[in-house]
Amino acid sequence: MSKKHIPYFDFYPADFMNGVRGLTPQEVGVYTMLLCRIYEESGPVDLHHSRLATYCGMRVKTFTSVVERLIDLGKLLLVDGALHNSRAMTEISNRADKLKNKSTAGKASAEIRKEKQRQIAAPVEQVFNYTDTDTEADNNPPLPPVSEAPADEGKVAAPEREIGEWTQLMIDIKAAFEAAGSMNLRPDTDYVGAWRDLGYRPPIILAEIKSTLARKPHVNTLKYFNNQIREAHERAAKQPAASPPVDEGKRLNYLRGMVQEWQREPTTWPSRLGPRPGDPGCTIPANILAEFGVHPCDRRAA
Repeated sequence: MSKKHIPYFDFYPADFMNGVRGLTPQEVGVYTMLLCRIYEESGPVDLHHSRLATYCGMRVKTFTSVVERLIDLGKLLLVDGALHNSRAMTEISNRADKLKNKSTAGKASAEIRKEKQRQIAAPVEQVFNYTDTDTEADNNPPLPPVSEAPADEGKVAAPEREIGEWTQLMIDIKAAFEAAGSMNLRPDTDYVGAWRDLGYRPPIILAEIKSTLARKPHVNTLKYFNNQIREAHERAAKQPAASPPVDEGKRLNYLRGMVQEWQREPTTWPSRLGPRPGDPGCTIPANILAEFGVHPCDRRAA
């Protein structure tokens, strides 16, 4: 009997209803309880009459009679003193395969995340570990190696851009710590990798770190900033997106078109544009009105 309890199983109502058709309510109840027990144990259940009778909430004699009836009908199998159900054993096996596949996929996903963090860690640790006593050749930490695959001239592959951006962030962070007088920044690069994986934006990260260092220059670990960087991104996500810049040329051409349409049909002037051309308070630029021979003193009947 398996010792690993798994607290769920796939249930197919139509199959179950077909399977219990013709059974008495008492037989359905015992059958259901024993099936649940088999799934709970992930395998056969020892036929201990008094124990299972208590489990089903009935007398031993009655329980024994019902179980024998279920065995005779083939709903349950009795093998070596243990109760089986062929469909349940198939589902248990399928469930074990699913769990194994999920575990394998989870481990693979974890390895991918670790590899991404390692890609950041190498250049970032070089930034952290740099000191004024290093040689001149080490003044500029090398960027991660560029892929050997040929690339179009003038173009940079996305991974190199991303890693370069985060390497620059770490250079800026180190400079911020030095400017604040804190020279003992710990190289806790796991947080940097986590911030990148969470989709955080380097400008927001750097702004939060600089803001805090201005008030608390004694801070010497990136862990300290984790919560406030998360909160800063949550605030940024709630802010409405900035409106795109207005194309002044398109706006003026649109107004010209509306004035031209108004001249053809005075009743077409939309109220959203304010007073009609030539009326007091008209907001159409004077140079556009002049193009169409309209003057502020003009008053056309609608």
